Amino acid sequence: MSARTLAFLLLCSFTQLLMEAQPPLPKRAVQIPRDFTGQPLPAFSGGFLLAYDFERAIVWSYDRTGKTLIEVPLSLPEVKRIQIWDAAASLDGTVAVSGSATNDGGWTTVPLVFWVSPGGKVARVVRTEPFAATALAFSSDGTLWAAGRAHEIVDGIYREPPEYDVLRQYDAQGRLLRTTLPRGAFPAGVRTRATIAGAGPAASAFLMANGDRIGFYSENTNAYFELSPSGGVLGSWRVAAPPEGVDILGAALTSSGSVFLSGQRPQRPGEPTTEWKLFLYVLDKSSGALREIDFPQQGPQRATALIGSDGDDLVFYSKPPASLSWFATPTGWAPNSPVGAPRAGPVVPPRSRPGLSPR
Repeated sequence: MSARTLAFLLLCSFTQLLMEAQPPLPKRAVQIPRDFTGQPLPAFSGGFLLAYDFERAIVWSYDRTGKTLIEVPLSLPEVKRIQIWDAAASLDGTVAVSGSATNDGGWTTVPLVFWVSPGGKVARVVRTEPFAATALAFSSDGTLWAAGRAHEIVDGIYREPPEYDVLRQYDAQGRLLRTTLPRGAFPAGVRTRATIAGAGPAASAFLMANGDRIGFYSENTNAYFELSPSGGVLGSWRVAAPPEGVDILGAALTSSGSVFLSGQRPQRPGEPTTEWKLFLYVLDKSSGALREIDFPQQGPQRATALIGSDGDDLVFYSKPPASLSWFATPTGWAPNSPVGAPRAGPVVPPRSRPGLSPR
């Protein structure tokens, strides 16, 4: 091998190392004509950006260019207040919104799911009691999946029953098709700052869909499930708990089946002077460990959180100004050390149950 050839190979290797050491640039980025500071984090679902005002019960939908598609205030006759819990979009732009309605100052609360057409009209409203949906996702067949918690009244007191199915599936008309994932199928979990004592698996959880699978991550129980649109459980994992102090804010399931989580915690003494430190993890399905990878940079600003996936790309929301950024799945990013390992053994896959029509 000549000296010139050897020098060229060394230069190529050095250049490759430099490229691998640098976080990737976004494939594209767009600005959003509204800042959602002080509101729940927007979500990228079904190819659309969804945002909502928790208190005023207004829902927005944007396309991939940042164009506003719908702005819908939700209201019902004789209802004084509607609070939104989550929203999801189907591939055709239909938006589902879960929330609660009260008409007497909050003493009587009814859980609901709104279906909003791509044109911005409320097509139907379904009462889901005694089940309250706190996370939503549309599967590729157009059915709606909902994760949530059930309640019962014992001696005049609302409480969460010891056993109920955590996931429900509805058809396009709002009819309940099936329920699955009984609460008893979830492990006890590992206590973290975000864990809600005594609450069910959906208390701090993410429901996501991509292609022919639905993913459900429960931070409260450190469990992850994947299901088919027909309700079959494709796999289940016990997941390592996030590091102490880290709250998981976003999750994404890519079309190739990779699962990513993003989180944040307050800065510690000696760290760069920004208010929060951000983290990005990929789930190692072979062990259940969370592997930390470099969080993508956008010039002088840092991406706020992972809010979903678009095929195999990860979508991040950042501000100011409010913007979306698409990054290729970070298969080439050098992962750091895994974050712990879960207790041995998979979660036992439960069977799904046929549903009954809701009221």
